[in-house]
Amino acid sequence: MTGSTDPRDSLKINISPEEALKIGKLLGSQHRTVAVCRDGHRTSQMVEKAIMAGIISTGGDAYLAGECPATAMPFMRPRCDCYVCIAADDPEQISGINIHNPDGSYFDESQVFNLMSKEVRIHYPDYSGLGNATDAGGIIREYELALTELIKKCDCQIVMDGTYVSPTSVSAKVFTSMGSDVVIVNRSGNTSIQSLTEFDLRDLTSTMGAYKGSIGMALNSDGSRFAAFDEERNHIDGRKLATIFAKELSPSRVTVPIDMTLAVDDVLDNDSVVVRVRRNIKSVVDMMRDNGSSLGMDLDGRFVFSDFSMTPDGIAAALRLGEIATTVKLCDLIDEIPDYPTCSEIIRTTVPEAELTEMIMEELSATEYTSMINVDGIRLDFDNGWFLVDVNGQDQCVTITCEARDKAYMVGLMEIAKNTVNAAIKRFD
Repeated sequence: MTGSTDPRDSLKINISPEEALKIGKLLGSQHRTVAVCRDGHRTSQMVEKAIMAGIISTGGDAYLAGECPATAMPFMRPRCDCYVCIAADDPEQISGINIHNPDGSYFDESQVFNLMSKEVRIHYPDYSGLGNATDAGGIIREYELALTELIKKCDCQIVMDGTYVSPTSVSAKVFTSMGSDVVIVNRSGNTSIQSLTEFDLRDLTSTMGAYKGSIGMALNSDGSRFAAFDEERNHIDGRKLATIFAKELSPSRVTVPIDMTLAVDDVLDNDSVVVRVRRNIKSVVDMMRDNGSSLGMDLDGRFVFSDFSMTPDGIAAALRLGEIATTVKLCDLIDEIPDYPTCSEIIRTTVPEAELTEMIMEELSATEYTSMINVDGIRLDFDNGWFLVDVNGQDQCVTITCEARDKAYMVGLMEIAKNTVNAAIKRFD
């Protein structure tokens, strides 16, 4: 349920210099070579220095990529034992970190636990045993070359938001080399930028109006996520983006969060497999490593292409969308893909989470459904839709989300879900 925690999430925002130093020490004591990159946020520079000092102090060598998209790090030559990406998802907060394996996948939960559990056994070498700090040059060049091999043709007109210089410049350079015309809206002087989710992109869509038929792109600070607009300046939300990639790439196996739209299933071939996991991109990547999915994605513009790397790559996704737009208008493609009705409701309750979850499961046992997934919520699939029951003990509420192929079916599913939850609450009372 919502109460489940991932130890990696505690590192991704508001990391203190003291905590960064400790993590650097732990990495340096257990991994001989550690690469570090960061976004352009000023607190990322602070965290970078602390992590670097920690790595060196326990005998590790730090390879510093500086301000570099996180998506480029798997293409470092030679590869390091692991790498750290420092970024601020919210520019009003202090940066956090993600720790990755050489292939781009995240350190899994057991790796993070094992790393942090060895704090009491940190060994400090004498002066001659200290590690070195070295500039890691050439990473972006290697990444750009890999992108040009991934994307065969991308000949379209693109307007890009230029808020985040490093990921924007990399993607613009590759777009241009592929034959695309690129216009960048320069907003880099704005010091009060919102996160990509909240970002007011009116400047981008306004500029698109001057370049008829263009598509719009925006990347977050480390290049791991992207937002897109079609030729008619309509925002392509996460559900539609996920459905487009599923339809156009036709993966035999795809991994998605538990709340991913049913439209993804419907545009795939009948023999394709959709695997649903916790609503966390790290969980998506973890499962991809286990099940061999070629595509992983969430509803927030993160896409993982395992034939390229195992890290969420908004730059590669933007280029692949541009490749699609070269042969078909995105607005026409969106008209062709399913867009099913969804709804959500919240039921307030003081019933303890564990007890309520158990009683909801008992109530659902009498329901006729086609499949059930009990991870990060209880999802029941039916012939023409699904609902997700998410118990949150901390907020004292139950959130119910429904999606169906038609509105009447969705309303019916919501009634089933609400009746189930209310019956479970009544039993406790």
